[in-house]
Amino acid sequence: MIAAQRVDVARGQAAPQRVAVGSDADLTLWDPGERRVINGAAMASRAGYSVYDGWAVTGWPRFVLRRGQTVLAEGQCTAQPGQGQWVRRGPAPGPDVRASE
Repeated sequence: MIAAQRVDVARGQAAPQRVAVGSDADLTLWDPGERRVINGAAMASRAGYSVYDGWAVTGWPRFVLRRGQTVLAEGQCTAQPGQGQWVRRGPAPGPDVRASE
């Protein structure tokens, strides 16, 4: 199972993408059979918890490449502080009042 997609952060939409020279190099290699129980305290986050703590899941990322560089390898975060980029988003759209009619 291999799926390639690009997420337009500004719009929150996914679009089909291809893996090729000159294309975006953000990839996740997924192990669909890996079973885990989510433990936010063990993740690379300053929060120390996850809203999904205790959930049993099947499927887990094995490797993540961002801009062509490995940032997760076999469960180990290899990203360095300061490599991220803040992406400002506009306000979320309000509720669709027509849906409640």
